[in-house]
Amino acid sequence: MIKSGEWDHVLVATGSKPRMLDLGDAREVVEATDALLAQDDLGRKVVVIGGGLTGCELALSLVEKGREVTIVEVEKDLLAKNGPLCHANHDMLHKLVPYRGIEVLTEASAIRTTEKGLLVKVDGKERELEADSVVSAIGYARDSAMWEAITDVNVPKNILGDARKISNIQYAIWDAYEVASKL
Repeated sequence: MIKSGEWDHVLVATGSKPRMLDLGDAREVVEATDALLAQDDLGRKVVVIGGGLTGCELALSLVEKGREVTIVEVEKDLLAKNGPLCHANHDMLHKLVPYRGIEVLTEASAIRTTEKGLLVKVDGKERELEADSVVSAIGYARDSAMWEAITDVNVPKNILGDARKISNIQYAIWDAYEVASKL
């Protein structure tokens, strides 16, 4: 449609897709957005892979609903790759996660799901975490297929938000405003 039409300008805002790990098929790994929407279906013990903004906020929400939560983070600290994130929010999350009793395993990697939960490697040793549900909150990848498909179309165009650069909703709004204000 874009290639055949006469358009004044094309805006591509196709967003992003969640990254997922191949952890075998001993049990389903739930994507973070699906987990946020169906928290009551996750069971009592939940392991969240990823200690970024989404992983921390999901863990806090689950703990407030009486769940036991463990965060498995590959980096040395929580929120290591998030940004831009308000300093006050960063500090608050760093304090709330331990305050709410969420176990955090840093410099840890998920190996595979098991019948009991998730096998991780932490401190050079394998450890099996018991879980009713395993949730993936390891970030997003740009969904730029539409943009790539129209690169040769001779019409003014812009790519916006997560399709251009993975960030947060604030960035996407600013990005869209900057482009729209110049049209």
